[in-house]
Amino acid sequence: MTKAKIPFQNVLRHRFSSLIFILIFAVSSFVLYWSFGYANLISSILNDSFYDSYGDMVFFTDYFEKDKIQTLIQDPSIERVVLDREIQGILENPEKSDLVILSELTPDNQNRLKRYIRPVVGTLPKNTEDIVVSEFLKEGQYQLGETVTMQISTPDKVINAKKFKVCGITKSSGWKGLGSAFLITEESMTELLASNRHANVISVFLKNKNETREAKKEIYQGIKKTLEENKLEIKDSWMTYEQMDKLASFSGLFASVKSLVMILFFPLIGAVSAAIVWMYAFRRRKELWTYSALGMTHGSITVLMAFEYWILTLTGIITGLGIGSFTSYLAEKANIWFRFSYTFVSPLLTEIHTGDIVLIVMFLLLCVTFWIIPPLKRIVKAPPFSY
Repeated sequence: MTKAKIPFQNVLRHRFSSLIFILIFAVSSFVLYWSFGYANLISSILNDSFYDSYGDMVFFTDYFEKDKIQTLIQDPSIERVVLDREIQGILENPEKSDLVILSELTPDNQNRLKRYIRPVVGTLPKNTEDIVVSEFLKEGQYQLGETVTMQISTPDKVINAKKFKVCGITKSSGWKGLGSAFLITEESMTELLASNRHANVISVFLKNKNETREAKKEIYQGIKKTLEENKLEIKDSWMTYEQMDKLASFSGLFASVKSLVMILFFPLIGAVSAAIVWMYAFRRRKELWTYSALGMTHGSITVLMAFEYWILTLTGIITGLGIGSFTSYLAEKANIWFRFSYTFVSPLLTEIHTGDIVLIVMFLLLCVTFWIIPPLKRIVKAPPFSY
């Protein structure tokens, strides 16, 4: 029992060296937290964005009646068919005029795309007169609170117009779902089109997300044939995995960040830890030789000292992870975004899983154990020459 108290007492007794050691592992775990979390976020966005946006396959068509399409598309492998409305219109005010894509935010797609549609200013549309402007392609052209008029052609080939007020500006990138579109509510879209019966985007979600490509292609071809047989013009269509193949290398790059950071950190943290242990343990050699004089074996003394550094390491890890979690929360509230390229921007967020936390803890404990045991053994075995 007395031996168990010694490491804790030593942590408090040697405050300065303990603080330095805690600081090193607090910084290390903080960096690992953000490296893992942000890599997870980007990787998941790249892997899931097209599926969240359009399901396993999507068809952009002429206007169709929703009830008719729901009866046409029947397959045991299909979990659900989502029918949305995405149109082109002329957005104008007294100073400028633009041809833009206009999409509706429904409870379904807003829930699926909440990771990708985050206004940097203002809010998402809530009222029928609200519109969210995308910075992609139209950066800086429209201001919050500005009044604009949207003019479109309805399914009945009638020109309709409606006034909107800019309630938010989003920075979602162009390749994400609705990323390049201006956003309005479902009710606003119904008013503009003068119809709630029509749609022009068909998203198909399969029951088994991991269905083979051959099976998906067969379902895709079947739906496409059915639509063509019913005289519905398909303007564009694709299967999600085709789009994901284009992003595979980019996704793999971010997925490898964890391994790269650990490879770099292992010798870096280890060398600093070993240097500190060597310096302070050597200065404490009288204490170590006293343990030996009291009958403790070299192995017992080494474990005793190692336990002290494990306590400090865990304290640093908990501190660093706590700071990482708090700063991630602050970054989310501040709604900070990074622009990597013209078409790729991302919010500064972390997506940490339980497995990541376990990996960080185990990695740092393994790292400190691997690097501190050799100098501890050498110091403990050194013959005493003064007291």
